[in-house]
Order: sequence, then C-alpha cells, then structure tokens
Amino acid sequence: MGLLDWFRGPPPIVDRNSLADFIDTRAAFLTQKSIFDYVRGRAGPYFSIIINEAEFKENLEAGRWKSYPFALSVLTELVHSILVQRSGNPVALAAALRDVTLEVFDRYPVPAALDAAYWAGARKQLAVRCEQIALHPPKLPADIPIPAAKEFFDNMPIHERLREHDFVQIRNQLRVNVLSMHGEFLKLADVPAVIGALNLPASA
Repeated sequence: MGLLDWFRGPPPIVDRNSLADFIDTRAAFLTQKSIFDYVRGRAGPYFSIIINEAEFKENLEAGRWKSYPFALSVLTELVHSILVQRSGNPVALAAALRDVTLEVFDRYPVPAALDAAYWAGARKQLAVRCEQIALHPPKLPADIPIPAAKEFFDNMPIHERLREHDFVQIRNQLRVNVLSMHGEFLKLADVPAVIGALNLPASA
C-alpha cells in the first residue's frame, strides 16, 4: 500500500472482485477484533504476557480460523440485506452471494491449526448458511450476528470457566461492529453496479 492510499480511503465496491474483497477483509476484521478486544479486556495487564505463550498462540490461531467462516456468513447476510432491496429475487441473490463467499473462503488453504476434514466441513456449513439467508425477511443490521454469536463465544481462546458470564458482552460487541460495517457498505457500494456484476437485474 502506497502513502497516497492512506488518504484515498477504502476502495469503492463496484464489481464482483471488490465485493469479495469487502466480505473478506471485514470478516477477517470482525474475527480479529472480536477476539483481541475480548482477550485484551479479560487479561488486563497480563495481556502482553499471555499473547506470547505458545499454548495461547495455538488456541488463538485455532479460534480465529474456526470463527472466520461464521464471520463470512455474517458479512454475506449483511450484503444480502442491502442488495435485496434492489434485487427482484432473494433466492437467486443468496445463491450468487454464496458463490462469491465460497470463492473468498477458497482463497485460504487449510489452516495449520485445523485439519482438512474440519475445513471442508466448515465450507459445507458456510454454503448452507448462505443459502438459508433467503428463507427469512431481512434482519436489522445489529441483529444479523446474533445467531453466530455463540460460535464466536465458544471459539474464544480463554478457558470456558473464565468466560462463562461474558456471552452478552461478546454478542453486543459483534452487533456494534456489524452495524458499523453496514454503514460502511452503504457508503462504498454502487448497488446497481454490484447487482449487475452478480448478473442480477435491478428492480425499480
């Protein structure tokens, strides 16, 4: 990234590639920020110590990759909730976004912290979650991550006895971040262009 890119801001979302990049980068950010903000708050002054422990690093890496497919599904539903207002076919839109999201997933090889069977299963589950987006009316942005919050909670690299009362905190953090991403997508996206790139006709 060049110096001038810092002043240009995020690139506009105008085609399939820029849409895929938005879903990818924001899903990664959602995963990373959720974990690190929680761990930093939970560990307090000991954060700089545990972050360098080998066992914690292994748990952190596993947690990140386990949560990433759920973050992808959250971003896919967020995009669907916006594009569906201009698309005449919610089911076709969900299928098109599923394909984009699976392409994003396939950018990454099997993570070292997981095995191939787990990663293949995660891909299949992601495809199903994307398809199921069209089975209900669009949700409010802050409500989209609620179904995935339990997975994020379970994947935190903190012993379950130490985090047993922190679910609401993690869920609310996800809701705030997704709400922010909703506003960002509205600012960056050329909705008719994106729908056209997905080979979906824009409705009046």
